[in-house]
Amino acid sequence: MLSDTPLKFTAAFTLDHAIECIRDDHAPDLVFLDLNLDRNDRGTATFEKLQSHNRSRIPVVILSGMDLYEPKNIGILRECLFPDKESFLFDFAALGFIPKGSSVEDAFVGLGRLLSKEPWIPQHLMREIVAHRQSEENTYPLSSRQRQVAECLTRGLQNREIARELKLSPLWVTQITAQIYKKLRVSNRTKAAGVLLNAGYGVTRQ
Repeated sequence: MLSDTPLKFTAAFTLDHAIECIRDDHAPDLVFLDLNLDRNDRGTATFEKLQSHNRSRIPVVILSGMDLYEPKNIGILRECLFPDKESFLFDFAALGFIPKGSSVEDAFVGLGRLLSKEPWIPQHLMREIVAHRQSEENTYPLSSRQRQVAECLTRGLQNREIARELKLSPLWVTQITAQIYKKLRVSNRTKAAGVLLNAGYGVTRQ
């Protein structure tokens, strides 16, 4: 048995509908969010948009069928579950994660913990996240958001183009770009792009 009280579920098939649900007077006690909601693979942006409207701080659990052996996907989950201090999500981290392909036993254990508002992440995902962090620390210690901007820099995008692609404000992109320059010890985007490409970002990292 997962809970001593009856559970009520409300399904939202679009991100806008999900946002309406959490702003409603009868908002849920817990949200299970598919990062591929709307059948639009927006990754972290889906979580960020929901949380930007989550003024009641309703706990959110990530539910996804993404490939957990793909470094890009591990990076997305890491940003949702363990955001960097400079990230907007630092105060809005997800409560946990349930892979869609979980075994019945794992799903049962995870749901039981999460419905009690206790954090829960599958052990194998924790190992992948730790390995992902260690791998990054061997190059340049960029945050998840900085890595996204860095990828855009290697493609020659200007700040307004980056802002449009990542759905960020141009001012925020300018600040992140400055942080990247400082970490790479360079003074302009051309030099930054060169260093990043040599470090494995951009085209060579795909």
